[in-house]
Amino acid sequence: MRYPKHHHHIVATLLGGRFIIDKSSLFAIISKEQEFYRSFFYETYRYELQWEGTYCYLSSKDTKETASRDLLLLLSVLAYEYQNDQKDFVKILLNEEIRVGDIERYIKESSKYDDVIRSTQGENVKKFLDFWKNRNLITYTRSDESMLRFNGPIKTFLEVAVKLSQSHLEEA
Repeated sequence: MRYPKHHHHIVATLLGGRFIIDKSSLFAIISKEQEFYRSFFYETYRYELQWEGTYCYLSSKDTKETASRDLLLLLSVLAYEYQNDQKDFVKILLNEEIRVGDIERYIKESSKYDDVIRSTQGENVKKFLDFWKNRNLITYTRSDESMLRFNGPIKTFLEVAVKLSQSHLEEA
């Protein structure tokens, strides 16, 4: 069988838990071969290729990964703290650069500090952020890595956060 160009790299990237974003050269290939990759990942691994227009990723109902949960916890703390500062968290998250120092400060000031620290690999928030950088969720915008910007896939996590908060409100 003949596979699309860079097939091994595409498979390794997605199986490694990374998002393929529209800025990547792999994105154009997978875009043209979307149906092939949907079938390939489902038939081979029982994973579903999720296509969101400007990025794609794999999902499975049978996963034990906890990184997404940890990110949602961090985002919820940041949303709460930004709101307390009278700032529009979603607008900032989707459109602006964020200081890494501000993220660290918000976590330390949070009443959920212990939960977040446990989730973000000890007190090393930078290590946690690097984990998400390697999955194409964030990009450092300065060479000293003091500022970051969230990439398009953050919208997936925001959608989950909204669904969780709505179901929580319905239960109350």
